[in-house]
Amino acid sequence: YVDKKPTKLASGSFDKLKPIRAVFDKKVLIVGRELLFHKRKRYPPAPKEKLTRAVGLEIRELFPISKPAFHSSVYESSTAYTTMGIWAWESEMYGRLREVFPFNYVVPEDLVYSSDVPEVKIFEHRGMTNMLAHSGGQFLGGASYADSGINEGDLERFLSGLGRYGADIKQVKIYGAMPLEVKNV
Repeated sequence: YVDKKPTKLASGSFDKLKPIRAVFDKKVLIVGRELLFHKRKRYPPAPKEKLTRAVGLEIRELFPISKPAFHSSVYESSTAYTTMGIWAWESEMYGRLREVFPFNYVVPEDLVYSSDVPEVKIFEHRGMTNMLAHSGGQFLGGASYADSGINEGDLERFLSGLGRYGADIKQVKIYGAMPLEVKNV
């Protein structure tokens, strides 16, 4: 960050990049949405550490990835069960990435833009239109659409897919210029 704004330090292919040796307190690698798999799974109630270990033991069975890395967090908890949100991605490139960018933490992009207020964020990136729903600092759901864009019906289906959490959303933030009008949702 320079003057409280993010600044690009490097860009390009691995072969041409020189290692970043700047002094940072925390170096975070954000795994892009296009590289993520996401799923929710119920487990018996247990401490978060035990649930994370349980996810780690079965991560290869949950996702079609040869060398998975993952992040998990509690989505819902009751006396009968705990639902975990699980994100997985291919970790094979970590060695090469660390040579250029020696990161300390890895975070799925779905979790980066969380919000305390129930809201949906819509943005375009790399030929895809993405919708992410957050509430109370928690990821509720996400969807990606081809570059042809989305319409009000897509947003309505997305909100109904959030179940009981969809009714709480009263705010839709659209980033960039998109031909989308939200009137009746």
